[in-house]
Amino acid sequence: MELLERCYGAGLKVSLADGQKLNVSVPDTPEAELLLEELRAHKQEVIDCLRTLPPPGGHLLRLAVELGLQPRCRCTLRPRTAEEAASAVGAVTELCSRNPGRDSVLVKVVRPDGSTEHHVLRAHADRGVRKAMAMIVRDCNLGGPQRAAREQARDLSEGGRNGTPIQR
Repeated sequence: MELLERCYGAGLKVSLADGQKLNVSVPDTPEAELLLEELRAHKQEVIDCLRTLPPPGGHLLRLAVELGLQPRCRCTLRPRTAEEAASAVGAVTELCSRNPGRDSVLVKVVRPDGSTEHHVLRAHADRGVRKAMAMIVRDCNLGGPQRAAREQARDLSEGGRNGTPIQR
């Protein structure tokens, strides 16, 4: 529906609650006020349109993200190979499926050739989920050798940078 596209473009967040109640959050702009009046005038049509759309995380959420809506949780993966990309996206998808919720999660995959792809998921994006996602991103964005070098813990008994014992 063209009205919904204009609403998302103007920063309005439109959702359906209990299948019959329209929830709208409106930024403080003149354009948003005009769109809100138009939404009120066509309320039943908007509700009917939202009922026909797939569940959250489907087409409407993708459209909102394309038009600039900022999701609650987002990450950018920069894999070096297709296998790394599939593995990282699979890990994020599994994380989201273990933590079901209504928050949108946007995963952007930037391939070595510069092409990008977006995956929009739903999860309960609390602090623990965001931390786990950050670890997945870290593991994906740091290559194998760099990751192994970083994970090696320094043994403080061996001494400082030049091998001299550390004074306590």
